[in-house]
Amino acid sequence: MSSDGFRVEIEGAEEVANALDKVAWATTPRGMAQVLKDAGMVLRRRSMKAFREQSAPDNVGDEGQSREAAGGQWEPLAESTKHARRKGRGGRGSGPRILQDTGTGRKSIAIDHDVPSASVAVGTAVQYMSYHQTGTEPYTIRARNAPMLVFMGPDGNLRFAKEVHHPGLPARPFLGYDMSDIEGILRMCESHLRRAAG
Repeated sequence: MSSDGFRVEIEGAEEVANALDKVAWATTPRGMAQVLKDAGMVLRRRSMKAFREQSAPDNVGDEGQSREAAGGQWEPLAESTKHARRKGRGGRGSGPRILQDTGTGRKSIAIDHDVPSASVAVGTAVQYMSYHQTGTEPYTIRARNAPMLVFMGPDGNLRFAKEVHHPGLPARPFLGYDMSDIEGILRMCESHLRRAAG
């Protein structure tokens, strides 16, 4: 022992240091890349379930009317919308599927994973889908490129008008998560760290 202290050496310290280095790397943006991709898949699956079950996730953003619609069934289609649907599209026995006339919106749900910022986002680049996620206030549609608007009425007959006062779209959230999704993502993180520690 020297005059200014003492030193204790622990056998196996190098293995502990190596394991800690692996865990430290596993928590870096690069180390977390696969976990973030997998988390994105969990959230995308939740969105696909929303379309399949025509219901909102339990936890959604608080924009517009989305908070009030969280966790519930989507509001049914208006009769005029049902009549205007493309023939043979969207039906599965019980009538047209909500937000699934052409499938464009559902197919547009994508995962955006960014390694440098260690982030993942699930969303859509289809602009009109944001109106379905949050709902809208009432609005007016006016004829622009023609003298009259032509649209299907609730009775299935064509209507003509210079403008239409739309009651607004109800919020039908399709982006969000349930607590089971968070629990699954936490389990993935724990598993990732256990594997890294070896």
